[in-house]
Amino acid sequence: YFSAQKAVPGPSGNTALESKGKELFHQGIAAKGVPACASCHGPQALGSGETPRLADQWSHYVLAQLDVFHTEQRPAGVAMHAIVGQLTQQDMEALATYLQSIGAK
Repeated sequence: YFSAQKAVPGPSGNTALESKGKELFHQGIAAKGVPACASCHGPQALGSGETPRLADQWSHYVLAQLDVFHTEQRPAGVAMHAIVGQLTQQDMEALATYLQSIGAK
């Protein structure tokens, strides 16, 4: 039922965080060795195969998941531990805000 529902992007209300999140998602942080999220999750964050869809997810949910990866509480996410470990709290908030706002195009 839920997978058949049309996703509706939620407004973030913070264009500065959205902009920062968009930059991080599409470009990463080269100086820290953080790849662009889009390189695995796709340019529209739709995911594929085992890589999850991130577009339209509520920011509080994405942030909670990033926090879990940041603290290595999810053993199966080895690649994400290395990436998220390089992000600041503000980086994670920016990504979560952007992902909530983009929607499926």
